Amino acid sequence: MVSFLALAINIGFNWFFVFVMRWGHESLALTTSISASVNFVILYLAMRRYAGDFGTRDLLGLLVKLAGAGAAMAAVCLAADRFFFADPAQLPFWLRAGGLMATVAVAAGVYFAAARVLKVAEARDALDMVMRRLGR
Repeated sequence: MVSFLALAINIGFNWFFVFVMRWGHESLALTTSISASVNFVILYLAMRRYAGDFGTRDLLGLLVKLAGAGAAMAAVCLAADRFFFADPAQLPFWLRAGGLMATVAVAAGVYFAAARVLKVAEARDALDMVMRRLGR
């Protein structure tokens, strides 16, 4: 039932932001985030009701750390958008593609570096899995 509710919220917000607010297809990621957040909150509250408190304080601390790492990553993306991709029509395709790949790589590196500084164990574990896979 919660998934159906999240799906209805997603469809409703998609319609509202695209056709009423005229924000275009760019708003679709926002609506997906909104519906996923509503889905998470409802399921979390239901799980907490049945299982009791299972580390809410730790989860909130982790969320703050991840938001900090995400903000650092977003700063890289915004800087690239402002300075490198200010007028992408003037750049040849190969330079746009290379700039995009470099931006993604640098942003990911900044995210994982910030997560490491903030002592996010899950980010370290994910990076270790990727490094093991690339090492093969």
